Amino acid sequence: YESGMLDVGDGHRIRYERVGTPGAKPAVFLHGGPGGGIRPANRRTYDPSFFDVTLFDQRGCGRSTPLSELEGNNTQNLIEDIEKLRKHLGIEKWLVTGGSWGSFLSLAYAQAYPERCLGLIVRGIFTGGDDDGVDGRIVDQLFVIVGVSVGFDGLLQLFQAFRVGFCQVQRTDQGVLGSGLGPNATAPSHTNNSQLNLFHDELLKTDLFILRSLT
Repeated sequence: YESGMLDVGDGHRIRYERVGTPGAKPAVFLHGGPGGGIRPANRRTYDPSFFDVTLFDQRGCGRSTPLSELEGNNTQNLIEDIEKLRKHLGIEKWLVTGGSWGSFLSLAYAQAYPERCLGLIVRGIFTGGDDDGVDGRIVDQLFVIVGVSVGFDGLLQLFQAFRVGFCQVQRTDQGVLGSGLGPNATAPSHTNNSQLNLFHDELLKTDLFILRSLT
C-alpha cells in the first residue's frame, strides 16, 4: 500500500515497501545475502489482516541505489539503516524478522536497539563465523558445493577472504555487533581486497542460477 526511497547517507538510497493492514502489528523483514533482495514471496510470510509489514532492499541490493555498491556498505551501517527507516515511517516498535543473513542482521539490530523491538522471529540463523554448523564445516561445505555447481572451485577461499577481510564482526562492550570496517578498523590488505573484488564479481554474474545459489 506504500513504497518509496529513503536516503540513508554515503550516497545510498534504500527502496522500501509496506504491505498488510495500515496500523496493524508492525513488523520488518530483513532479506538474506548479503547481496540478496526482497522477493514477492516474502510478502506471503505474513497474515495481511494481522500485520503491517515493512520490507526493504538493503544497501546495494534489489531496487536500492546504487546497485552493487560496496562503499559504505557494512554491517554497522545496515543496522543504522533499519533504525533510520523505522524513524522515517514513524513506527515506535516493530517485530523484527529475517532468515539466513537476515537472521544475523535481525540479531544485530536487536542488540543495538532492544527498546525498538517487539520481538524476534528468525530462521536459518547464520553469523558467517567459524562456529556456524558443525565446527564451521557446514558453511565451508556449502560454498564448496555451490562453487562446484557454478564452475568456480575457488569460491570457498573467496568467501573466507570476504568474511575475514571485509565483514568481520566485532562485539563491543555494549554487546552491539559491528563491522570490521568500522570507524576505527584497519582496512583489509591488498591481497584480501583483490580476493574480495573477485568474490564480488562472482556475486554479480548475470546468471540467475548463480545469483540464487550464492544468496
